[in-house]
Amino acid sequence: MPPTPQPPVANPRAAGVLAALLDFEQAPGRYPVARREPALLFDQLGTVLRLASNRAVEGGTASAPRARRAARFFVRTVMLRPGADHYAVLGLTPAATPELLREHYRMMIRLVHPDFVREEEAWPADAAARINIAHDVLSSPERRQRYDATLAPARAQPKPAPVAAPRPRGHRAPPMRLPARRVVQAGVATALLLAGLGWWVGGPRRPGVSLMAQAPRPDALVPPAGPATAPPALRLEDVRPTLDQVVGALRSGRGETVLQVLNQEWRSHPETTRFVGDFNQRLAGRTVRGLDEVKNQLSRAADGFVVDSALDFRLQNAQQQDETLRLNLQSVFQVQQGSPVLTRLVAQP
Repeated sequence: MPPTPQPPVANPRAAGVLAALLDFEQAPGRYPVARREPALLFDQLGTVLRLASNRAVEGGTASAPRARRAARFFVRTVMLRPGADHYAVLGLTPAATPELLREHYRMMIRLVHPDFVREEEAWPADAAARINIAHDVLSSPERRQRYDATLAPARAQPKPAPVAAPRPRGHRAPPMRLPARRVVQAGVATALLLAGLGWWVGGPRRPGVSLMAQAPRPDALVPPAGPATAPPALRLEDVRPTLDQVVGALRSGRGETVLQVLNQEWRSHPETTRFVGDFNQRLAGRTVRGLDEVKNQLSRAADGFVVDSALDFRLQNAQQQDETLRLNLQSVFQVQQGSPVLTRLVAQP
């Protein structure tokens, strides 16, 4: 009877990642993912992606079905969770190189591609669009720098104030002792104050004027109400990261991909539906090969701010012929809680 083959010895690091993935799959609510927990999985996102993609990890072995399922569960629920930033979507850190960005993008987009998705797997409907937008922003040094600037305030964590240690029960704080010089100065100041008060009370007064009349009126203590200050005007730099996401979504050639950039309350608005249908009709039967921004101009509107953009699409039709299309786009922003929010997109004729 031939001996039973033994499974290959797993790499210790990969084995730890697999154990953490299986534990997370069993009880995902145990971990605060917003604080990058479990830390081992966030530190080894490259290994997680390889396991999810059924690629060989360090040590030369491919992932087993159980490991692949747990890794894909982590990718769906953590990396593609609502509100995840572009780095989280691609499993990267801000220090990621262009080569690593390209590798992670290819693994992620293959995971959600309809030709490779298993029937039992339910990926978010906007997964491909978010992956493409993240890659479009992070692959451009200029857009990546602007995007990193928007993340800096959120990543700055205020240091907690030091908490005084509790005192034992029955403990009395020692009396505070002032320097001799301060004691003398305080005594002199008190004497002068009492002397001045005595002169003011007992000194000569004008007839008909009481002490109460010397007190200021209550309304004199309240400064007059001035005009309400207008909200600060937006600058083009304030909305530039959102515009980059819009451009990245439109590069896909499908109007539906831009919905996730819009404020959620406006995604089903008739103007949004009209824009999606108009955009798809203009690009029907053609593939986007490139997209250039010609201009962006911000102006004040009655209900917020409007950015007028001119976008030049480089297209290829069904006959493999090159075409160009200019899209005059209006992006409408409103300021909510001090931040610009994209509410509407309008395609101008």
